[in-house]
Amino acid sequence: MLKFFKKVTCLLIAMLMSTNIVFAGMLDGKKIVLDAGHGGNPLITYSNGKKGDPGACVDNIKEKDINIAIVEKLSNILKNFGAEIIFTREPNNDVSVSLEERVKIANSNSADMFISVHNNIASTTQNGKTVLNTSASGTEAFYSKYAEYEGKRYIYKGDVKEGNIVYANIQDVDGNKLKVEKTKVKILEEDRKILAQLVVDSISSLGFKNRGAKPSEYYVTRYTVMPSILIEAGFMSNPEELKKLTDPDMQQKIAFKIADAVYRYCEDVEKNNRIINGFIKTLNLNMSNRFVFLGQSILLKLDGIENVDEFVYKVQIKKDGEIVFENDYGSDLSFEYNPNTIGFYDVNYFIKKKDSQNEYDDKIGANFIVFKAPSIKSITLDNEKVYVDKPITIKTDVEGGSYDIMNYKFDVYLGGNLVTTVTNDSGLLQYIPKAEGEYKVVCYIKDKLNNNDFNDKKEMTFIVERQQEVSRGGTITEGDITSLVYTRDLSLGVQGTDVTALQIALKKLGYYNAAMTSLVFDNTTSMAVEEFQRANALTVNGIAEIQTINKINELLKSLGTKNTTTSTNTQTNTTTNNQGQNTSISNSSIQLAYARILKYGMSGQDVKKLQDALKKLGYLKATTTTTFFGTSTKASVVAFQKANKLTADGVVGKTTINKINEALKKQTVQTTASTTTPSRGNTEQFSSNNITQLVYTRTLKLGLSGQDVKNLQDALKKLGYLKVTTTTTFFGTTTQAAVKEFQKANNLTVDGIVGPNTIKIINQKLK
Repeated sequence: MLKFFKKVTCLLIAMLMSTNIVFAGMLDGKKIVLDAGHGGNPLITYSNGKKGDPGACVDNIKEKDINIAIVEKLSNILKNFGAEIIFTREPNNDVSVSLEERVKIANSNSADMFISVHNNIASTTQNGKTVLNTSASGTEAFYSKYAEYEGKRYIYKGDVKEGNIVYANIQDVDGNKLKVEKTKVKILEEDRKILAQLVVDSISSLGFKNRGAKPSEYYVTRYTVMPSILIEAGFMSNPEELKKLTDPDMQQKIAFKIADAVYRYCEDVEKNNRIINGFIKTLNLNMSNRFVFLGQSILLKLDGIENVDEFVYKVQIKKDGEIVFENDYGSDLSFEYNPNTIGFYDVNYFIKKKDSQNEYDDKIGANFIVFKAPSIKSITLDNEKVYVDKPITIKTDVEGGSYDIMNYKFDVYLGGNLVTTVTNDSGLLQYIPKAEGEYKVVCYIKDKLNNNDFNDKKEMTFIVERQQEVSRGGTITEGDITSLVYTRDLSLGVQGTDVTALQIALKKLGYYNAAMTSLVFDNTTSMAVEEFQRANALTVNGIAEIQTINKINELLKSLGTKNTTTSTNTQTNTTTNNQGQNTSISNSSIQLAYARILKYGMSGQDVKKLQDALKKLGYLKATTTTTFFGTSTKASVVAFQKANKLTADGVVGKTTINKINEALKKQTVQTTASTTTPSRGNTEQFSSNNITQLVYTRTLKLGLSGQDVKNLQDALKKLGYLKVTTTTTFFGTTTQAAVKEFQKANNLTVDGIVGPNTIKIINQKLK
């Protein structure tokens, strides 16, 4: 059975949402009534005298809202197939509509089809309370019998026997009741059953259990006189299915599945009509594929024509209501087409006798859909820190693809060795690492349209560490807490030594201010957790769940590194200044320890340390530093990153930290060297008046600091390019402008960067 496939791109969705596009397709001119089950506010009595009915309610999610969301998406697709849509309840008008009104709308409009969309709920009563059955699942569709009498359709209301004669009670659309001998009435259900089965099979391909097509006495299916069904798409009482049913992407898929089933039903009806009324009764149009990716071709072929030489044939293909291809009448029964854009295509094959004066004597149509091949946008890990025996979730984000379930395969490697392979259709890998080391995860995706092994693949790596554990069963002192072990969510009212450990950790980080810790998670603890969550961009709920514990552990590790690592290397040198006096110089080398990614809005001592480093390097122009990563800090980080050819995003990761530490070390070496050899190797004392030659030791550019920068400024000042009263050790915009002016005047590359060529020409001019 043909199936409708998965996710189309934004362009295709935009096309589907348009109400102005009309296709001359299989559903052209068909009236379809879409009925979103339930509706309205239960506290309001509407003009029909009825109160609103939200339908099933689970976790404040109302069935009526899911129903109307699916119906709205379904209507847009069916309109693009050429159908005329009639609503019993408009998408943007949440009102109460009685069952009688719904049926009357369908019957009075002489609709060709009626589709009612609902969602299920399963529950039992225990001790007087309603308990949800969370295991019930699946999709199902219902239909009812109807009657045909003297060429007209009637509501079938059952039989009655009078003497030896059985009568059928039937009713027309105006409510007129008739009692007719049953032998004169045709009782029908097969077409409704076929439609219901097509819909159920189609939706179930999305991963829903197939509960089948079932006969029923539902009012809206029993009293409508056209093919009509009632769909229960899924169970709201099942948490997994509720998650699917409330996902707009899944709602779109369900709508596509229903629309495709309707299209195929109408194809079958047309084939049956052709057998009875067709010009060429056995005519058939075969298509190699209804669903393809860009780059794949469609092969069309006519079958069922006995005297093929008596006819000529023409192909017309439309997209978005516009003809994109049309050939002249000829003898070809087959045609291959290569679509160059995604979207819905409508095909008509025209046939006429060679001597016919008609535009055509017969035609047959079909449609096909073109998708963009799927690709992996990203693979993300839910935690920055990963520990042995702690669960992690890896999510794969995919774009493109067809509208069926995507198949995912995850290969997990440790140290180059394959540890496990996981396959699923969710795109999520939930994994518990059992050993320390560097892991690599390779994700493969495969669309069902694809004939190759996979469509795309992407990989990611992460480090797994062993977390230091803290017992929940003994006395805890502040010195014991270097990291927390997550064993449960901690919230208001919870008691235990793990609560004490949490309080000590938050106290170390400056968030818990009570005089003493306790075993009780009280209001003070909750407020401390909330303050910590707010400062670290976590969900602010006052509950210490795994994400909060992980973030606390990151900062504890950072704090421990700072307390145990010598962050300052001080040396005192005695030198002789120009006047022959002894001078003591203290040289401090700040080094940053990477504990977490730092970015705008974060707080902590590591932020202050970062600011101190940036200030020392001349990028942060602040009188005092703080523990908050604000706009000034971000601007200085961006300036540093630009100056050092890093990604200038204002986010401080490991690469930026390493580059800062490298710059700090160079600055210390330069400052130390300047106390003995002011020109970084030249024993001659420099000043702006006695500059003789510069010594090239590194490339100088915007943002750098050091004695060699001052020597450069002195040289440029002496040559007349730097117009300042005093020189400094910082390479700023004024220095950059002077360098550019010098380079331009001496036919050098004008980039404001001082490399060996620029130094060489400066030295020539100084001689």
